[in-house]
Amino acid sequence: MDYRKYILTTDLKDEPAVYVLLNIIENKVYVGSTKNIRIRRNAHKSRLQRGVHGNYKLIEAYNKYGWGSFVCGVLKYDVLEEVRKLEQYYLELFDAKNCGYNISCYVDSANDLDIRKKISISNRRNNCNNPNHKLTQDDVEEIIGYLAKGWLPEQLAPKFNVDRCTIKDVKLDRSNYLRSEFPEEYNTIDKFWGCRSITTPEQIKQVLKMKIEHPEMYNFDIAKKMGWPHRSRVDDILALNCNYYKQVFDANRDIRFLYYQISGFLKP
Repeated sequence: MDYRKYILTTDLKDEPAVYVLLNIIENKVYVGSTKNIRIRRNAHKSRLQRGVHGNYKLIEAYNKYGWGSFVCGVLKYDVLEEVRKLEQYYLELFDAKNCGYNISCYVDSANDLDIRKKISISNRRNNCNNPNHKLTQDDVEEIIGYLAKGWLPEQLAPKFNVDRCTIKDVKLDRSNYLRSEFPEEYNTIDKFWGCRSITTPEQIKQVLKMKIEHPEMYNFDIAKKMGWPHRSRVDDILALNCNYYKQVFDANRDIRFLYYQISGFLKP
């Protein structure tokens, strides 16, 4: 089958699409759909390069022919609900399980781990409408795209029905799991936010001491003195708005004492 005639474009946008990964040497395809085709293509490439892709057929083809043998082509751009339906249509049209790289002939198969995989970024905080909500891989890829464009966690949290800290977990990616999959996007995020590095306990102490010594000082001014481009990190430190800061609070007696001074439990 001549798959190229079905490809609408290889110009990838930050939009939902049904797509194929076409191996031009074997003339075989992988059919998928996503909320963001440009980011999904990068994820495929990164996982194959690191040997952690969930699709063993693609790994075998990649090991044999390399990434240069693959073309990522858009079959159609459409709203997400429609591209899911179109994915099923093209799976059947191309017989992508038997004649291609798909593991299943059905959309949303539990076996298609590379497309439907859940990641362990979940929200269980009281202020979330759905305390059991989990972000899917599609959600995370979409969030990364928004962050790279400068969206704030406060703007994204209600959009994905999670709280701000969950979005910040994606932005900071302390495990480096997402960063290894989306290096291009995270480079953009780093340049925009300018705050990739994790706040050290010593920096937390400096922020708390400044607030104690100069209670009238605005958080933006404290951030400026710390060399941070945004006040949000100072806001989070003072309000213990991140699990990391809570862990530091629990583990460090001196920092606990400073927090108590600020909150009025102890007087300096």
